[in-house]
Amino acid sequence: MLKLDDYPEFREKEYVLDAINICGIEKDANGKFELESLKKVIKVLKKRGIREENIIVIADASLRSKVDDLEKYIILIEQKKIIETPAGIKADELILIYCIDHENALFLSNNLMKEFYPYLPDDKFIFERRITIVKIKDEIFLIPMKRFENEQKDKKKLESDNSPINTTIDIFKLIKNTEGEFDIFTNSQKGGEKKNG
Repeated sequence: MLKLDDYPEFREKEYVLDAINICGIEKDANGKFELESLKKVIKVLKKRGIREENIIVIADASLRSKVDDLEKYIILIEQKKIIETPAGIKADELILIYCIDHENALFLSNNLMKEFYPYLPDDKFIFERRITIVKIKDEIFLIPMKRFENEQKDKKKLESDNSPINTTIDIFKLIKNTEGEFDIFTNSQKGGEKKNG
């Protein structure tokens, strides 16, 4: 499965939210970023058992000029529910620094933050720590990137357990692991007759 719900080990993590990226998922008629998108993502996290103290929201100072409800946005900053970076400092940078310093932290963003790759601890960092956000109608889906690691392992195991027979060597491997009589069907025989060996 793809959703965060299928990963109970994520319940005890800290979640660092990229506010500008999340608010930018939806824009109002004037092209302003909707603060409501941020509230919806937080609601989804809480519904999945994430405690409020484990949710950290970080925003670029530039969000002030882009958000649809500046008054509510400023109140959230004053209540310390949103941490606003100083002018000239990107939220992406602070989000990544926090996640590097806190092994238990994941971040929610649709931004791959490629400009910071040279400064990350390793090439798996984004893959292991990033959760993407998809909005379909009024529903929010949180999709961890790391899920693919387990899916790939399962797929490789399945492939090794049920290897197709493509060569004569594959047939010999099968013969070696069998006892008694066996049947070989070949495409070259007329009418699909079988030879006993």
